[in-house]
Amino acid sequence: MNYAMLSRCSIQSLSDQSDYRKLAVIAAAAPSAVTPEQCGVWSYPSRDSSPEEVAFNMVNALLLRVHQSGDLAGLPPESFALVREGLDYYKSIRHDIPKSIPFWPLGLPSFDDEWISLGLKCNDKAYLAVWRLGSQNDTCSIPIEIFKDREIAVRCGYPANLKASYWWNKNSGILTMKLPGCYTARIFEISVL
Repeated sequence: MNYAMLSRCSIQSLSDQSDYRKLAVIAAAAPSAVTPEQCGVWSYPSRDSSPEEVAFNMVNALLLRVHQSGDLAGLPPESFALVREGLDYYKSIRHDIPKSIPFWPLGLPSFDDEWISLGLKCNDKAYLAVWRLGSQNDTCSIPIEIFKDREIAVRCGYPANLKASYWWNKNSGILTMKLPGCYTARIFEISVL
């Protein structure tokens, strides 16, 4: 990937990594090499994917450029609904992606990390993807310095109906969240009040 080539192309397929859990780390680091709106990430839930696996797959791609694949016709209704919800959510935010600045509140991700995150800041709003990888700790404190000492509203943008708890401490600038199990992921929307 280099901008001698990417300046002439609208899209770059990120990886052919077939393990969606490993792809999360690659996707979270991708905006360090390519603009989010050019970075095509494959989401490919399989017919035997649990709802959490489907959501994880979708979160891998939603802050970048979705390449949707997988056996969509064979998905159970609940899983298919999560794919549809993810694509609808992506359509609702994609206009902000080219205007955003990437940030990594937990640092650039590595395959040894237990939690990773990627944020996209767009004016007084940010989108934050958070992945719980192999961590046995269900809670993570994420420092978001850009919103420290500010009143913000936080909501889980995707998926809307899977479990997640979160709370903001404006004095410390820390968003704490609790995700239900290993290999779960969510996208949060943060807006300044």
